[in-house]
Amino acid sequence: MRGRVDTARALGKPHVRLVLRHLRDGRIRASWDATAIRGQQIRLIDRAAGTATVIQRLTTRHRGTVTFRPAGALGISRQIEADIRQDGRPRAQLAAARYRIKLPALPGAVTGLTAHVSGGSLDIAWKKSARASGYVFSVISGHQTLEAVDTRQTSLVVRPAPAGHVTITVRGHDREGRVGRAAVLGFGR
Repeated sequence: MRGRVDTARALGKPHVRLVLRHLRDGRIRASWDATAIRGQQIRLIDRAAGTATVIQRLTTRHRGTVTFRPAGALGISRQIEADIRQDGRPRAQLAAARYRIKLPALPGAVTGLTAHVSGGSLDIAWKKSARASGYVFSVISGHQTLEAVDTRQTSLVVRPAPAGHVTITVRGHDREGRVGRAAVLGFGR
């Protein structure tokens, strides 16, 4: 008895070519060109320091461009992977490109730190620090921390005003938690 064997054509080897362009505002434009294979989907993933960020959701397009901002200051060495699926099933994960980014500058030093007692409270103010998204503020008397606050404001009121000498410290921090130089002010007797 002779039978007939149906065969399927083998799929071509997946390939993704990725070209990166660093833009002035810190974003990156990624243009990809992949082998066009019917039923294939591609997702682009930015990897850095153990984290992964999807920069292009699954798409059936075999070429395109996406602009993204690298997530945080997680590391300067990065890799973009092409996650390839065939007919809804995982097929391959390719290292499509490697790149490096410059870490943004640390927040600038806090300046203009002032304090005065008013109506039984200690009023503290400072000037905005460049590149700071918030401030870490503390009031210390001897070895005791009287107040410690993470704030977005540039002034605070401590009630009641501490008696004796205190040290006031304010540092700007960025969204990743990196801090700039502190402003320190001794206040009181």
